[in-house]
Amino acid sequence: METWLDFYGGWTEPRKLFDYNVLHRDQLLENDIVPLTQQYINKGFYIYTYIDKSLILKTSKELSMSEHFVHDILIYGQNYKTKSFSVIGFDDRYSFTAFDIPFDLFKTAFLSGADFSKDSANGVSYATAFRIKEEFKNTQYPFHLQTFLHNLYEYIHSINSSKSNDSNDPDYDMYKLPGNVYGMSIYTNVLEYLDQLSNENLNLDYRLFHTLYEHKMSIYERVQYVSELYKLSEDVKLQKLLLACEEICKDFKKIRMLAIKHIMSSDKSLLNRMKSLVEANVKKEEETLKELYAIFTSISYSKNEQIHIQ
Repeated sequence: METWLDFYGGWTEPRKLFDYNVLHRDQLLENDIVPLTQQYINKGFYIYTYIDKSLILKTSKELSMSEHFVHDILIYGQNYKTKSFSVIGFDDRYSFTAFDIPFDLFKTAFLSGADFSKDSANGVSYATAFRIKEEFKNTQYPFHLQTFLHNLYEYIHSINSSKSNDSNDPDYDMYKLPGNVYGMSIYTNVLEYLDQLSNENLNLDYRLFHTLYEHKMSIYERVQYVSELYKLSEDVKLQKLLLACEEICKDFKKIRMLAIKHIMSSDKSLLNRMKSLVEANVKKEEETLKELYAIFTSISYSKNEQIHIQ
């Protein structure tokens, strides 16, 4: 069973805000990647590309073929004094964060990544340079509670958001494929996937579990924001629900770390622990989010904010 999990909208919606250039593998390899990246940064671009992260994570020893790990990274700045790029990605502690990579190490990791991924799906398009369009630089994006509630409702009730939106972007068709699963219905497939991994000799796709963790954190941070925005720190029930969101985040962080350990050890007992944690949180998350939805809906109506459910 093939799995692919993503936030709805992906690259489709943000794309209209950016000037961007798709950079092909051959184009990048024909140039020295360091000065090419510097030129784009100097023009106000961000660079999204791939590097061999194993060279960042384990610089102190020789690596076997199986240890090379090609992963995406975002370059957003540079420092000529320290001769380094400012990036967002996984650091040497396996934390997703901002840190600096020396120019020389970046070049080595980039070339290694290009070599070890040359037969993969990203073989042609290997980087994107993008910057915010001039007309959008001063645009303000105020928070709308009703939009958050609309999205939360669709997640709880597993509604296909693409039915109420449309796009000319050909990549958008991926959200309309037959067999797609949406919202909380994904957990059935996640559990089936863990069973399949337990019964067959397959490689675990870490991205699924990392995305799940990011999703839980996104909800938790948004609920925190709403609590602060509407001054609800004294609401005992809401604070208990916030604590429940935090506990859910912690469990999905454990699931994410167990996934990493399984990749490194192939210990199938870890899959059972992952499955137990997922099962324990499905009902808890549903109940927590339904209660949050009810609280925030009452706030929305009291503030005369209309909620549209399609």
